[in-house]
Amino acid sequence: MRKLIVAAAILVSVSGCTSRNTSLLRGPPIEEVVTPYAAALSCLAKVGGDEPNKPVVAVGAIADRTGKFSLDDGGYKVSQGPELMVMSALAKTRAVRLVERVDTRVVEWELKYANDKILGDGPRTMETDKGPVEVPYRGIKAGVLKGSDYYLVGGITSIDYNIFSGGAQVSVNNIGPSYREYRLLLSVDLRLVDSRTSEVKQTSTLHKQVVGYETTAGIFKFFGNTLIDFNLGAKKDEPVSLGVRAVLERSVFDLVTALLDTPETAPCQELARQGELATTTAEVVPPTLKVEATNRLGG
Repeated sequence: MRKLIVAAAILVSVSGCTSRNTSLLRGPPIEEVVTPYAAALSCLAKVGGDEPNKPVVAVGAIADRTGKFSLDDGGYKVSQGPELMVMSALAKTRAVRLVERVDTRVVEWELKYANDKILGDGPRTMETDKGPVEVPYRGIKAGVLKGSDYYLVGGITSIDYNIFSGGAQVSVNNIGPSYREYRLLLSVDLRLVDSRTSEVKQTSTLHKQVVGYETTAGIFKFFGNTLIDFNLGAKKDEPVSLGVRAVLERSVFDLVTALLDTPETAPCQELARQGELATTTAEVVPPTLKVEATNRLGG
């Protein structure tokens, strides 16, 4: 009877909150996405030539070719936006000029209505056979769209799970810690293609190991008909999408460096090697343990 009264009181108190707006939870601040290769990409800006002479590059389809999908994990295993990551990486270099090819719907829409003389931006001066004429619509000039010299295509080609797992556990009278490490492998293939001839000028095939750690410690003890369960543990995984971005940025760096084809990229290549060193030798410290205590009643 007492339990029913307590449960009813809880329900009443919860229902009383529905008439007011709840305060919003505020998490950590927004940060710029930075990988170990950001400095190398930015370095290429010092190498590129004058703006009119920079090669024009487009980005084509860079699809998820792994086929990994799981309803239990909420969908696709890897990012479905690698083209966007590649475009951001190219923009960081400032050594090339970018043209939009991933999503041209707005451009096509405006060209269509401009061609139908429906799209209006106010009075405009159009050059005709009879001289300049003022018109109320946006006109279309031949050659107004910028073509590309090269384009990047490719995909995320593999994600291999559990290429390594290991750990240790020590327990005495149901008391003791455990530690586990596991890794998966991501692979990316990109290619640089000449837009005029369709010749593949350069390819890049890279992979990266993504790591995770898990630590636990527990005490399980019966006192009469009550099980006292103290759990200390934490789990920390390297973000898979951030790993994909890092591999794509390194691949973009290699392809742009090959496209520029100049010894002036040597300092940038050194920065890329430093980024590689930071990635491969960084010591990943197991996460801080958090305490969870539960009291489960036995039958």
